[in-house]
Amino acid sequence: MLIVAGLSTFTFNVWSPAQNLFGIGPLAKSIYLQFYLLTLFAAALPIAALLGSRKKVVTQLAEEKRLLELAEEAANLGHWRLDVRTSKIVWSREVFNIFGLDDSVPPPLEGAINAYHPDDRKIVTNHIDHAIENRCDFDFTARIVRPNGEIRHVRSRGEIDKIESDGSFGLFGIVQDITIQVSHAAAIEKARNRAEEAARQAQTIAETDQLTGIANRRRTTSELVQAVLAARREDRSLAVAVFDVDHFKRVNDTYGHHAGDEVLKRVANVAAKALRAGDMVGRFGGEEFVIILPDTTTQTAMLIAERVRSSIAKSGSTPRVTVSIGIAELAEGETGESLLRRADEALYVAKRAGRNTLRSAG
Repeated sequence: MLIVAGLSTFTFNVWSPAQNLFGIGPLAKSIYLQFYLLTLFAAALPIAALLGSRKKVVTQLAEEKRLLELAEEAANLGHWRLDVRTSKIVWSREVFNIFGLDDSVPPPLEGAINAYHPDDRKIVTNHIDHAIENRCDFDFTARIVRPNGEIRHVRSRGEIDKIESDGSFGLFGIVQDITIQVSHAAAIEKARNRAEEAARQAQTIAETDQLTGIANRRRTTSELVQAVLAARREDRSLAVAVFDVDHFKRVNDTYGHHAGDEVLKRVANVAAKALRAGDMVGRFGGEEFVIILPDTTTQTAMLIAERVRSSIAKSGSTPRVTVSIGIAELAEGETGESLLRRADEALYVAKRAGRNTLRSAG
């Protein structure tokens, strides 16, 4: 107020237009002072309005910044900007938190890249270089190593920010800590693998003969159905061989059921080793076994069956046993069930022929 009063008095005393307009008496000075103040007030109104608007904008920006920081903190997500020309980086507060650094000055570009796991730095540089070179978006996941040695998984994605007339531009991106999501995904994947392994084991148990370890009746029947379908589809031959242990009841009665079980295990093992890759032997029940021989004619099946028969007969364990085998080749339009029945009929022909031999179905 003193400055305004002094200025108004000074200008009135030295400025002749004011003296001519208002006069030179005390009343004139008072009127001039009031006019001067009114003029200053009128001139100050726009400035006051601008200052008030500026304060409102600053307050609003501060509130929006606070809310943004809260949202970034809740989402474990921060934003950053890279000036490509100067390599200067600007980080939001949450980026510092994600990298485990003090909220101060961001490291230089090289230091920011070195914060990533050594095995992942090339991923980061390749994506950043590609985005700069092609003026395109980027999106990658990588691991960072905090100063305390803790490893965190992050996802970084962004885009080109404001290309200037001189061609300079920046990269704007967001980085999100996805360690929890990665951990959950890994746990889900591990659980899925365990479930699949348990399912495989359960299926193996369900399809495996618990005594001999080879395919049980259920799996053998299923494999035969599939083999018949494949033979028809590919117009190929298919043969099956049915065999059982000769005088098996006598083995049980003489040596006991435990010895009988050991015989069945030995017969299954010897038969499986005598087959070709792609053939399958399964226990059909009791002392009866079935061999599935894909892409095999009766003539070849007889040779394979003979190898099985002689291998079992020569196995040197006590009690020594022999087997009788019946063979049948798939006829046109025949089902797996009827094929098995014809092979079974051939087996009984072999038994009537004296056992320890093999016969083919007519």
